[in-house]
Amino acid sequence: MHEYTHTWFYEKIDGRCSKIWRYVIDEALTQLMVEEILPNSNEPMKNKFSQEEVADHWDKIKKEELDKSTSEPSTLYRNFSQKGFPNWLGYSLSYQIGQKLLENHELKDFPDLSKKDVIKCGDELFDN
Repeated sequence: MHEYTHTWFYEKIDGRCSKIWRYVIDEALTQLMVEEILPNSNEPMKNKFSQEEVADHWDKIKKEELDKSTSEPSTLYRNFSQKGFPNWLGYSLSYQIGQKLLENHELKDFPDLSKKDVIKCGDELFDN
């Protein structure tokens, strides 16, 4: 289900997932779709980090990561903690932002969301 949702997302955006902010939305959608359709499945990375733990990194993510190209090595979604973020932090970030996005949007609308939507939700969730 997770991989199918990635495929659906990329088809909806004509493959234009060139920035990390869009990947945040993509991962949010995939995790939320799995939860919606297969409620007993296990997406272990979505809850690995608490909102407070993600908040510790939000300012740096917002300023330094969201505009990076997805072809650049981003440490948010990889096991490269030596470069500044805890291993796999991006999945918890995406899940939490996705839950916030669901307050005003339907899952089917996620491909149409913008960087501004990601930042607004992130600021509401993670700014102390």
